[in-house]
Amino acid sequence: MAIRARVRGHAVIYDQIADQYTYEDDSSPVPDYEKDTRRCPRCGRMATVDGHDACLGTLPDVAFACCGHGYTENAYVWFDDGTGLYHEKAIEWFKEAKE
Repeated sequence: MAIRARVRGHAVIYDQIADQYTYEDDSSPVPDYEKDTRRCPRCGRMATVDGHDACLGTLPDVAFACCGHGYTENAYVWFDDGTGLYHEKAIEWFKEAKE
C-alpha cells in the first residue's frame, strides 16, 4: 500500500518496499530538507538557508510553521508555548504577523 502526502506542496508517495518517499510527477526520491531543490508551487521560491518557507521567513515565538504551499489544509503554525493553529486560522495568523 502506498501512502500519499505532500512535501513543500509537491505530491509524494511513500514506497514501503523501498522505504522512501518519491515525487509523484517523476518518481525521483525526496531528498533531505537541506538538499531540497524544488521550489514552492505557490510562490515559486526556494526554502531559506534555515529551511523556512521563503514566504514566511523567521516568525517570532514560532517553533514550526508551514504556509501550505497553496493547500490551505496543509498550513499550520506551532508556537513555542505548545499551542497551534491549523488550516485557514494559520493562514490568517500569517497575514496578521506579516503586517
